[in-house]
Amino acid sequence: IISKNDLAEQINKIKDKYEIVCVEKEGLVKEKEYFKSQIFDFQSAMKQEREKEADSDIRLITLKKQLENMESELNEVKRDRQEIVQMNTQLNLEITTLQNRLA
Repeated sequence: IISKNDLAEQINKIKDKYEIVCVEKEGLVKEKEYFKSQIFDFQSAMKQEREKEADSDIRLITLKKQLENMESELNEVKRDRQEIVQMNTQLNLEITTLQNRLA
């Protein structure tokens, strides 16, 4: 049998983890927006390069590779964000379970 103090302590630990997850989630959302902005900037740069240097295929290939790398990084951020959302859901379930035990 777990004492109410132990349960309260567990709830506080879970709440601390939840706060950390929320902060990390905010950071990932900001990173996602940053990467979206960077992708747009690179797409704009690619368009300008095509207009200025239609015959400069090497430059366009380089920009395209950079864009693909950034899109890959954005996908990693999305996957990380999904993991945090899942952790958040699990922590909320644990908090609810512990609060129900206290009730």
